[in-house]
Amino acid sequence: MSKIMDVFDDAVIRASGMNRKEEALRRGDLSEQYDDDGSVLLKIIAWVIFAAFGLYMLVEGIQTAFLSIFH
Repeated sequence: MSKIMDVFDDAVIRASGMNRKEEALRRGDLSEQYDDDGSVLLKIIAWVIFAAFGLYMLVEGIQTAFLSIFH
């Protein structure tokens, strides 16, 4: 019976446009953890790529400056 209620709850959540986290907050059910479909992991990966590119550009800029000064 709970499986049927879970399916019904999912249908209500989809019809209302809320995601699972918003629905849990509305009901006050904070016992389950929601990870927002891995968005935290994607943000970490994006920041690592951004930092690596920034570091690369910094090294290239310093190298170019030294070559232009001491060449």
